[in-house]
Amino acid sequence: MKKIVKLTEADLSRIVRRVINEEENTDGESNDQQMGGDINKVMNFAYEMINQMAPEGPRNGRQYMSAINQLENNFNYVIRNLKGNLGE
Repeated sequence: MKKIVKLTEADLSRIVRRVINEEENTDGESNDQQMGGDINKVMNFAYEMINQMAPEGPRNGRQYMSAINQLENNFNYVIRNLKGNLGE
């Protein structure tokens, strides 16, 4: 049996930040530091994507969780591709 988990906006922010910060460049500087600390564009993209895929928000827990999982998969896909550019 699957469990429905409700996430707050803070939870979503934390997930997005974690995915972005997983990848560090060779100088040890994280991606958000490279962007001058401006993660707002990424966060806005994530919120727009979640709103499109789950317009009811947390009220429809299954759809909302599915949208968050899809967002996480998309970010992980991008990170894997970026690593592939380095031959990792």
